[in-house]
Amino acid sequence: MISHANPEDDDLAIWLATQLATQGYKVWCDKVQFLGGEQFWNDIDPVIRTHAGMVVYILSKTSNELGLRGFVKELDLAIGTEKRLAKLYGENNPYKRFLVPVAKDDLATSDYNIHFLGRNVVAFRSWASGFLKLLEILKEANCPKSSEVSASHGARWWQSYKSSTEGMVRETQILTSNMFPVVKLPPVLFCHRVANLNDTGRVKLNAFPEPFYQDGFDLYSFANAAELRGRLGDGIVLEDLDKVGRIPVDSILAPDAPRHLRRHRHFLSAILRVAWEDYVDRDGRLATCYLSQEKKCFFLRKPEGADQLTESFVSKEVGPIRRKLVGGFGGRVNESASSMFKHYYHIGVSVNPLHNPLVFRLIQHVVFSDDGVAVWNDPGRMHRMRRSFCSQWYNDRWRDSLLAFVHLLANGAPTISLPVSSDQRVEVSIDPQTYESDLHFIRRSDTDKLELDDDVVDSALSEEALSDEADEDDEASAS
Repeated sequence: MISHANPEDDDLAIWLATQLATQGYKVWCDKVQFLGGEQFWNDIDPVIRTHAGMVVYILSKTSNELGLRGFVKELDLAIGTEKRLAKLYGENNPYKRFLVPVAKDDLATSDYNIHFLGRNVVAFRSWASGFLKLLEILKEANCPKSSEVSASHGARWWQSYKSSTEGMVRETQILTSNMFPVVKLPPVLFCHRVANLNDTGRVKLNAFPEPFYQDGFDLYSFANAAELRGRLGDGIVLEDLDKVGRIPVDSILAPDAPRHLRRHRHFLSAILRVAWEDYVDRDGRLATCYLSQEKKCFFLRKPEGADQLTESFVSKEVGPIRRKLVGGFGGRVNESASSMFKHYYHIGVSVNPLHNPLVFRLIQHVVFSDDGVAVWNDPGRMHRMRRSFCSQWYNDRWRDSLLAFVHLLANGAPTISLPVSSDQRVEVSIDPQTYESDLHFIRRSDTDKLELDDDVVDSALSEEALSDEADEDDEASAS
């Protein structure tokens, strides 16, 4: 039996089911067995208790969480059955590896929940190598094969599950990333030596600050000493100009840069991140919230006097794009009020500057509010709504929303221009890095997915309906 988080880990569950079937193993997986309408637990319970010779548990960031979802119930039942079999058979127990966890993603070993501490977990970072290890475990456990299952069974099931038009074709495809190149940088990064510090040990610029990063008595900035003198706070001065470090940016970013220059990359990234945050702070259309691990998310507010914010433009790679970046849902509260909807969703990003090549990696988020400005402060509620609300958002929507967000931030210019000194700017292209693939996977949704207007979808949703949907999924999904 394959136990997994549904729908988050469906991809690996389906792949494992078909691969094991081609090897002659009889496999039970909800994505294979359930045709619709069955009572989940009427089938899963006896499978674990009396039929399965092994339960393969797909361990991911989602399925590692303990709660009331179906996969946690399956895990508890599998552990209980494993203990019962050990007690029943004693030293001759043929089911010593009854529960076999396989780790799907980059979940750290130290973060495993209590059920997996001390267990041997099969690493599936590479599916091919992980599958070979799983086959070894099945062989060592003498797990029997079935004459009822063959490669042809797996092929027939796949064709019934997917369309015969789906599959991999040798066709060139352009893939869009979330990496936005830095196309222009100031040539020199200054390392200023501060002669003395105040009681706090920190520099505070008196006027609106250019981005800088402080490392002890060293102050890194794209602004020269003349710009900073007299603006560092009481009692703080810079050393003479001839003692100021001038570091060519090209030497910092060079692939073969020596260690003493590579260490400056951290300071460069910090300045670029501050420059981005300063730029966003000055844009009244955006606000900031904090996600898990204190990660900053910059999201678009609801425009005053409107219930949505839509951006239209033409992308070089994708073509015409029109995406809603702020929208309302949950039913209209008062037709005459400025706040027409019960809730709002907002597109936002977190930013991470990277080197070699120098890019801004933008990670997209969706946050929710009741007034179009202040996002919910309950992480659990935000997570449940995001799972339900965005469940039907395909890759093209995520891609187009990110491109529309960046285009809006640039105000129609080809770059986002970040001031870093009185006369220097960092220019970030609004065209992301793209990659060319020789293979293209055709999905059913590429050919027959029903496209619904955003307004129809958003108006039909309500918090109550979404909460009910999430609860049903939590209680009933054979994850």
